[in-house]
Amino acid sequence: MKKTNNIIINYTKALLLFIACFLIFLNTSAQSDVILDCENPINEEMTLINTGSSSISTSITITCLDIIDPECFGTEGLVEFSWESSNNILGQFVLEAISPSGNDAYGSFISFDDGGTVSMNPEPGDYLLKCFDYQNNDIYHIYETMVTILSSTYGPIVISEPTNIFQPPSPGEVGFFEINDITGGSGGNNYELSVGGNIVDYGPGIPIKVDFIDINEDGWTEEDYVVNITAIDNDSENGCLGGITFSFEMPSPNESQITVFHESCPNAGDGKFEVTILSDLPYDINNLEATPFFIWNEFTYLNYIHVGYGDLDMTSNESTPISSFDGEGDVDGRPIGVRGNYDLDGPIDDGEYYEYAPLFFELLPTTPTETNEYGPLLLYTLSEPDINIDSVNILQPLCFEQNGPPQGDPWDTSDDDAAGKISMPISALSGTDNLNLIFGIDLNPTYWNFILIESGNEIAAIQTSDSNSDGIIDGNDQIIFDNLEEGEYEIFIEYPTVDLTTTISFYGENPTDTIHSGAISDVNYCTTDGFGPFILTEPQEITFIVTGNDDDLVCNGQENGYANISNAQGGTPFLNNNSLNNPVPANSPFTGYYEITIYNPDLSVNTSPSSLAAGDYYATLKDANGCESLPQLFSITEPEEIDLSDSENSNLSFNIDEILCYGDSLATLYIDFDTTGLGLQYPFTYILTDDNTEGIYSETIVDDPDCNPNCFNHIFNDIYAGQYTLTIFVSNYNQV
Repeated sequence: MKKTNNIIINYTKALLLFIACFLIFLNTSAQSDVILDCENPINEEMTLINTGSSSISTSITITCLDIIDPECFGTEGLVEFSWESSNNILGQFVLEAISPSGNDAYGSFISFDDGGTVSMNPEPGDYLLKCFDYQNNDIYHIYETMVTILSSTYGPIVISEPTNIFQPPSPGEVGFFEINDITGGSGGNNYELSVGGNIVDYGPGIPIKVDFIDINEDGWTEEDYVVNITAIDNDSENGCLGGITFSFEMPSPNESQITVFHESCPNAGDGKFEVTILSDLPYDINNLEATPFFIWNEFTYLNYIHVGYGDLDMTSNESTPISSFDGEGDVDGRPIGVRGNYDLDGPIDDGEYYEYAPLFFELLPTTPTETNEYGPLLLYTLSEPDINIDSVNILQPLCFEQNGPPQGDPWDTSDDDAAGKISMPISALSGTDNLNLIFGIDLNPTYWNFILIESGNEIAAIQTSDSNSDGIIDGNDQIIFDNLEEGEYEIFIEYPTVDLTTTISFYGENPTDTIHSGAISDVNYCTTDGFGPFILTEPQEITFIVTGNDDDLVCNGQENGYANISNAQGGTPFLNNNSLNNPVPANSPFTGYYEITIYNPDLSVNTSPSSLAAGDYYATLKDANGCESLPQLFSITEPEEIDLSDSENSNLSFNIDEILCYGDSLATLYIDFDTTGLGLQYPFTYILTDDNTEGIYSETIVDDPDCNPNCFNHIFNDIYAGQYTLTIFVSNYNQV
C-alpha cells in the first residue's frame, strides 16, 4: 500500500475524540505513548460532545492520524490512529466510518481507557465518522467533513481463460490445461502462477498438470474438480493478487480390465500382464503420460499406480521384486506386483523410492477352493510332467540283437530284436494337472507324447493306451517301449502348450467379475528334459564251430552223418539238458547247454540230426531265452560208390581155382580189394558164406592192423561148388 495524506479534515475536538474512540477499540493492547510509523503527528486535545441522553463527557489527545490508500486492485485502504485519554472514563462505544447515504459502514468497538492505537480498513470512497454508545445508541459526535480513501494504484490482474483442456479420464486421475497469458497489475509482466496451491510454469504450449483430491473424503464430487488459479504480481510492493476458478468435468468411472496371460510352457517366459481401458476415451492411451489402473497394496485397499510411470515391474516374488519382468509364472501362482517411483499414494516425481505391492482383489478368489475374501493376482505356469523313476521297469535284452527275437526266424534279418524293454505304469506319471480346476481344462497324460532317445536319435514315440484292454486308460495301464537293443536311453515327454487367461473386469475402482479361461493346443508342444538314463546291455552273441562228422559214414548212401559242435559260447545257456532233444554243452566261460537245430538245404528243419546223409546243412544253437544263433553251413561227405562189377574199374577183383573132380571141395578163392580213394579205414574183415540155407560154409579173414592194405592177399580155401556172399567190414565193423 502507498501512504497518502488525502483526508480532508478540520481538527476539532469532536472529530479527534471520535477517531480516538474508534482506534482504541481496535488495538487496546497498544501503549498510550506509542506512535506507529506516523506521517501526520498531532498533539491536540479533543473533547467529545454529548449529543444524546448520556451524561458521559470526556476529552482525549490525538497523537497520530494516518490514511493509506490501497495499492492492489480490489483491496481496502487503511486508517491508523493513536490517542491518549485526557480523563479516564469507562464504557463501550462504536466507532464507524459511514458513507454519506449511511448504507456502508466500517467500524469496531472501542473502550476508553489510558489510550492506544486502532485501525480500520474501509474500501476506497468518501466517509463520515461517527461515534455512539453501544448500549443505547446515543450519538456523541458525527464529524461532517468527508474523509476520502482513494482508489488502488494498480488495475486488476487478468488471467487468460484455460485452453487445450485435457479432462481427467477417470475419477482421481489428473487433468491438464494451459494458461497462455497474464496481464494487469503493475504492468511489469513479472508474474508467478499458482494452480491449486502449487507454483507452475505457464505460457502457450506448456501443459499444467492438475492433481485432484477427495476434499471431504466423501467420494468424488463436482467440488473436488474445482481448481483455484492465482497470479502474483512480483513487481508490486505488497504482492498484488488476481485469480479465477476453473471447473473440470467430473469423469465417470471407466470400464477396464486387467488380463493376465499365463505361461504357455514352464520356463517359456511368455507370461504377460495387460490393462485395458474399455471406455471410448477422447485420447490416445498409448501416448498418455500416466494411464491409471487399480491395484491392491499390502494393506488390501485400492491404490492408483500409473502404467509406464517410472521403473515398473509387473511380476515379483512374495517379498522382493525382480529387476525386470521375465514373464515366468509359478505352479502355485506367482504374485503379480509393481515397483517403481511411487509411494502408496501415487507416483513420486523425484527421488528413488521403491515400494513393492502384490496385486490383491477383494471378494474375487483366484482359485475355487479359496476361503479367504481376497487373494493376490497370480501368474501361473503348468507343473511339468514327471516320472517316478522308481516305478520304471527295465527288462534287459534277452538276446544279442542278431540272435533275436526269442523264437524268431534265424533266416530273417528284418526281425532281429534283442527284446529289451522299458516300461512304466501310468500311475508313475504326474504333472500338468495343477491348473485343471482353475481354468476348466483336463490336461492329463493322454495328451502326452513319450519319446525315447538313444545317442541323440529318436527310437520311438508313443502315447498312453489301454494296454490291459479293460476299456479304460488308467493308472493300471503301461507305457511300454519294447524291442530294444543295447544302449543308453532317455525318455522325453512332449505335451501341449496351454492358452490360459485370467480377466478381472472393473467399473471404476470396483472389480465386478473374474473369469479364468483355458484351452489346450493341438499344434504347439512343450518338451521336458530327459528322464534317465536307462542302460540296457545285450547278452554275448551265441557262437560256435561246426564240422560235418563223417568218420562213421564208410559206405556210400549209409546216412549216418551228424554235426560236430565245438567252442559253443554266448547267450543264456540252459542250466541242464533235461528237456533238450539235441543238447550241446557250452564251453568255458559259459556253463550249461544249448539246443542244436539242423536245417536242410531248403531251410526246413531236419528231424534226424544224428542220421544225416551226405550233403550241405545249417546248424544253429538256441539258448534258454529262445535266442537262436546265426546259421552256420557245414557239409556231410561219403565215399564214392564201390564198384564190385567185373569191369576193369572195379574195386574188387577175385580169382577161383576150380574144383577138378566132382564131389570134391578143393576150390580156392583169391580176393584183391583196392580201397584207394574210398576213404575207408583199415584193417578190414572179410566174411565168406555160402547161400545155402543150412549155412554149410562160413569163413572170416581179418587183416593184420600193422600191414598196409596193399600187402594183403586174401585166400579162401576148401570151397565146394555153390553160390557165395562176400561181406567186408571196415575197422569199426561198419559194413561196406
